[in-house]
Amino acid sequence: MRDWQLLVLLPILLLFFWIAIGYVSPILGPWGRLVSQYPVNQWSPTLSKAYFVSMDRGLMSYGNCLTIDFSEETMTVRMGLLLLPFHPPFSVPKSAIRNVRRGRFLLINWITFWVDDCRFLLWGPNTHTRFFDGMG
Repeated sequence: MRDWQLLVLLPILLLFFWIAIGYVSPILGPWGRLVSQYPVNQWSPTLSKAYFVSMDRGLMSYGNCLTIDFSEETMTVRMGLLLLPFHPPFSVPKSAIRNVRRGRFLLINWITFWVDDCRFLLWGPNTHTRFFDGMG
């Protein structure tokens, strides 16, 4: 294969894999179910934001690529920019959050909590949100 053919073929293959992974991951993982169960119904004023949040469920993991907007009664979860076209946001009410646990590792604070069968992890400055006050 000639060098110029490889230069043309490589970006096309990368684009194909990005689309395939972006399309299949919300179907195989929990994202599609969470979007259908907790749709974003209306805009709520944001009190705080958490960046680089992780979510995992079994083998499926969204490591440090989520952003969460916290309002008084809901948290809206958004995907990072790279996979955003395939992952619409979802909004979880406070009542659906369970098993909130706080901890500290060396100098880093963390909060972990569950929504259905998905575990979320906030760490560092993200843990200073008032949303979890009174929980766990």
